[in-house]
Amino acid sequence: MAKKKRLFCRPQTNPYFQAMNGKALFNASFASRQVMLSRKPKNRPWLYYLSLGFLDEKVVKETTSGKYFLADLKALFEDLGISNAQRLYVDDQIVFLDKRGKEDDLAEAFALALRKHDLTVTGRFERLLLRVEQEANGCHFTLDFMFQHLHAPSEWPLAVELSAAPLANMSQEDFQKIFSLFKSLLRRQMSSFLHLAEVVEHPGLKPPAPAAYQPESPKPLAPQPSAPAQPAVPKLVPIGQSRELPYPESWLAVRAPTPEQIAVSQKLFPLYGITLGKTPEAELQRLGVRSKNNDTDGQPYKYYTIQGQNFWYENGVARHMYLVHTGAMPEQWRALGFDWNHSFRRWVEVLQGLGCSISFAKPPKTVPHYSGKHMSFEAELAAITPCESRYQIRLNFNYGNGTQVDDPDTLYSLSVRA
Repeated sequence: MAKKKRLFCRPQTNPYFQAMNGKALFNASFASRQVMLSRKPKNRPWLYYLSLGFLDEKVVKETTSGKYFLADLKALFEDLGISNAQRLYVDDQIVFLDKRGKEDDLAEAFALALRKHDLTVTGRFERLLLRVEQEANGCHFTLDFMFQHLHAPSEWPLAVELSAAPLANMSQEDFQKIFSLFKSLLRRQMSSFLHLAEVVEHPGLKPPAPAAYQPESPKPLAPQPSAPAQPAVPKLVPIGQSRELPYPESWLAVRAPTPEQIAVSQKLFPLYGITLGKTPEAELQRLGVRSKNNDTDGQPYKYYTIQGQNFWYENGVARHMYLVHTGAMPEQWRALGFDWNHSFRRWVEVLQGLGCSISFAKPPKTVPHYSGKHMSFEAELAAITPCESRYQIRLNFNYGNGTQVDDPDTLYSLSVRA
């Protein structure tokens, strides 16, 4: 039997496509430095010569090279489970075009781009266009990336358009849940993997111009400690049915904390001079930088970034933190045993060692990965520290490749609330 060809244009022929689809447009700027350049205008170059170069054109050059942008995109797509490319253009020249719906051709497209074009910082390319696609959870997702290495000061260096349509019959509510989940995950992972300083989502078709160009050099970041050696990656388990996993009853046993455990748990804070539940917003403003991203109401998110960590505030007081596995774990917490690479079992041991009371908001189980390609470990662990502040710690295990309580690197996010 001949192998079934992937229909990359399938959503256009789906009878539900017109009635049920989702679209989102993001614009973003990079955290790396920008350089202002002057060049001969493209439209009326004769004015440039008549004015002896006085009437030039101002452009912004991104110091993020195309080569490293593709490397960051590769890491992002691997995290999202995307491996299919449709097309790739460099300065309106076709580098890769998938006419036959070939599977897993993203690496081929990137290799062609690096072989045919100079995508380094000193290269002469101006624009890179890429379209990728993914089928997951009964939906077809299409992502269009436009990276402008040289652009006008009023333009964004990065634009991303997300489109989605169902591949099978489903309710509008189910489709919107799937689309919203993927959109939120995409925005969060783009900020981490692509090293973005600002991400803006636009409900309309025409995005606004970015903030005025700032020629000042950014403040140097504090050096980060070298990452420890990564543990062995567990083998992927083929897709199957969800099932709960057994765990010892001792994990949920209530124990009286010792004075030593109480003293150690108090070392969580202050962190970078901030103590949740006590530090006022004025101190956050003095020590950090306010969020440049806006919520759905168009207002800035209520957090300040200090030493690479976001401290959220409520009613004028620092209240909670939210970390994801793509970011660095604070060195102060690493000294207490916190590590993104820990397995679920090891996290239980670490929190019990701090004298925390533990409960499961979601018991450990094996569930289908959101990509629909393999199984994944899922659990949600809640803990309360024994110190006077009674910090609430929540660990969300999801989206990884592991499937068991002993598999490493299954933790997705960690939050702490006072």
